[in-house]
Amino acid sequence: MHIPRIYIPLPLSEHTQIELDKASMHHLVTVMRMKVGRQVILFNNVPIDGRYGEFTATLASVDKKQARVDIGEFVSPQIESPLQVHLGACLIKNDRMDWLLQKATELGVSEITPLFSQYTDVKLPAERIEKKMGHWRKIVINACEQSGRVRLPVLHTPLALEKWVASSTHVRQKFVLHPYASSSPHTSADRPQESSLSSDINAIALLVGPEGGLTEDEVDLAVQSQFKGMRLGPRILRAETAPLVALAVLSQQLGDF
Repeated sequence: MHIPRIYIPLPLSEHTQIELDKASMHHLVTVMRMKVGRQVILFNNVPIDGRYGEFTATLASVDKKQARVDIGEFVSPQIESPLQVHLGACLIKNDRMDWLLQKATELGVSEITPLFSQYTDVKLPAERIEKKMGHWRKIVINACEQSGRVRLPVLHTPLALEKWVASSTHVRQKFVLHPYASSSPHTSADRPQESSLSSDINAIALLVGPEGGLTEDEVDLAVQSQFKGMRLGPRILRAETAPLVALAVLSQQLGDF
């Protein structure tokens, strides 16, 4: 039987009882129609003795106003990727950005910064950013619940591309995706291969453009900041597809695929 996983933004500890927040209660009791005695898995994105993990739990009581769960054991599954990827993704339209965030989370990304670039065709006034961040955070949380992750990716406030590139100076390995990185798909600059990636690398910054791509000046800026050009095969991929392919390839070479 499937055991649902729920992110709980509350302190959790073994062999205690807590009251579920309203959103979690609604999901478990109203949407999933769980009854007293059913098992659930809880996680709160807080490490215990340096380890991220999750708690077994049992639905203990339910009434019209509240639901309570008995918390069992803490377990720390080896689910998080050893490769820390910070994705700088230029904003793309509506549900495509939602889809990108969801799938990048499933693929194990550790940090995400939405970026404003010259060809970004998304209007996001300052007064809307907080609401949009809340929407994106829910998508990331749901993706963690579904995929079994025990650590939420860090979702940063949208930033200008130039500022993000400048802030990445401490990262040893950096890539910028663009379809004309090289004329040959077999050189190390085209795509990440074992010959172009050091085996001791555990942190990568990955820059991806919007629907219209990156300008030559933006690519040059990244290259001047030690980003390497990466081309993912002979075909031009969509803005929401390219970063996911790159994450999968990087995970296969240096992560846990």
